[in-house]
Amino acid sequence: LHPAACRNGTTLATRLRIAPDRIRSMCEGSRVSYTLETPPLELTHLLGRVALSAALGAAIGMEREWRERAAGLRTHVLVAVGSAVFTIISAYGFADFYSQLHIPNGVPSIPRDPGRIAAQVVSGIGFLGGGVILRSGLTVRGLTTAATLWATSAIGMAVGAGMYMLGGTTAAAVLLSLIGLRRVNHFVYNRYHTESVRISLRVKSRDQVQQAIGELEQLSDRFGGVTIMHDEDAASGGGLALAADLTLKPGETSLTLAKNLAALAYIDHVSVEGAESDG
Repeated sequence: LHPAACRNGTTLATRLRIAPDRIRSMCEGSRVSYTLETPPLELTHLLGRVALSAALGAAIGMEREWRERAAGLRTHVLVAVGSAVFTIISAYGFADFYSQLHIPNGVPSIPRDPGRIAAQVVSGIGFLGGGVILRSGLTVRGLTTAATLWATSAIGMAVGAGMYMLGGTTAAAVLLSLIGLRRVNHFVYNRYHTESVRISLRVKSRDQVQQAIGELEQLSDRFGGVTIMHDEDAASGGGLALAADLTLKPGETSLTLAKNLAALAYIDHVSVEGAESDG
């Protein structure tokens, strides 16, 4: 029964037409649900959780370290261990304090939430993840590493809470996405992705401009036209500088395009500008 109903047991008994002794026995039984007890955590289990979280964080951190990312082995180990320790403290750290509380009428005067401290890890890890995301022009790098930090924190929390199978399975899924899905991503990228670039080149003779434009149209999937640029070096030699915006064919890269154009005898200089992707 609700504590308020127990305080007015006589009135409740009259309304329900139940003997007052029965109301009192029901209230005495309901007080058991308010007993605050925390299962003890042995030292070996505590150290085992910290060690397991460190091992799972190290496995993910090694992959990031091998890729030479901003957050590597040490960062992921610290995130996993820190998350596990915060979860352990949140669930077991104040057991002695709550066990000494005087609870009148079986109703706790201080509400207890074992996940209160652990919940702050979820929001706090966002600041750490934001520090590894970098933007340079159209290029954004570090999103994958920030996501691994977030996932590593979740793994540490799961292990700290004693959910070993959940933590291990999540770590395996993260490694699978970082290693296995990377190859799938490259296959799909190389097969279907099209890259938009801006290319600048110099032709040795003005008579060869149409020939250069035709070559660009053949090498590109979509051709956005050519802009004639002022270049004193090209003009003094009787040539002409051109700039064009185009979309490459699926599977082609800006490096391949630059090599194909540089191999032509009537082209003097080639430069390509394009966006990079984060891995």
